[in-house]
Amino acid sequence: GDNNDYRGPSDSGYIYNIRTQTWFELPNPMPHAVSRCGVVFHHGSNSVYVIGGRRCAQSRKLRSTSSAVSAVYRLSLRSFQWHKMARMSTPRDGCAVALVVGDNNDDS
Repeated sequence: GDNNDYRGPSDSGYIYNIRTQTWFELPNPMPHAVSRCGVVFHHGSNSVYVIGGRRCAQSRKLRSTSSAVSAVYRLSLRSFQWHKMARMSTPRDGCAVALVVGDNNDDS
């Protein structure tokens, strides 16, 4: 794809409503702006998890630097409040994420 519109890390997010086929912006921004993060939805808690990503910072010489982060945040889709979760042991960006629920004896 064309990356000419890329503007760097963002603290905003959007949700797509499949019933109305419309997008709406989240009312509360993420605690920190990131790009290249992993995102997964958990139906049981009606929450979205934002995992890792890349964060930019300005140096003293006004150069922009970026680094992978180990932060994990959960967004409650009931209250639209962000919650900081336990950090990953290793910073990651551009990672794929998946949700696995249950075990061999559980169909949920």
